[in-house]
Amino acid sequence: MGCSKYGLLTEPTAFDFFREKIITAVPFLVALVALYRYADSPVWLFLYLAIIASHLGHILLKRCPHCAYYKRDTKNLECLWWRWVPKIKEPKPMPPPKYMGIYTIAAILVITIYPIYWLTFDLALLAIYALSWGVLFLSIQTYACGRCIDFECKYNGVPQEVRDFYSPMQ
Repeated sequence: MGCSKYGLLTEPTAFDFFREKIITAVPFLVALVALYRYADSPVWLFLYLAIIASHLGHILLKRCPHCAYYKRDTKNLECLWWRWVPKIKEPKPMPPPKYMGIYTIAAILVITIYPIYWLTFDLALLAIYALSWGVLFLSIQTYACGRCIDFECKYNGVPQEVRDFYSPMQ
């Protein structure tokens, strides 16, 4: 559900959540297939999974408590990225730490670049991987960052006049 006037994602639905999860799953599944098929040891696959898990945990513990969706009066998270996950920490009223912007980009780069060596053994997988990351980033920009109510996030793509209209309401 969203704001009809500006299209903001005020109440992400389960459909919104699952759409993003399906789009997000494609590049990760392609990477896992390449690692499973072409890595000489399962350690590389488990290392990739550990990197992803540690990134998700760090985001959940350090970034999420600052988000407008996290600050809502609900027992569990209900946003595009987390749904039905209990809130572990108390919401924080201030913007997220400055390093989170750099950390997020660095983590995405590591997660994206890590499996490329093994993907080069199968050019079809590499093409699917590259296209699926493109679709994922376009989807995030279109359906998430461009409609998000977390105006303190540096990646928020909502126009300033819309932010100004809604800011007093938050």
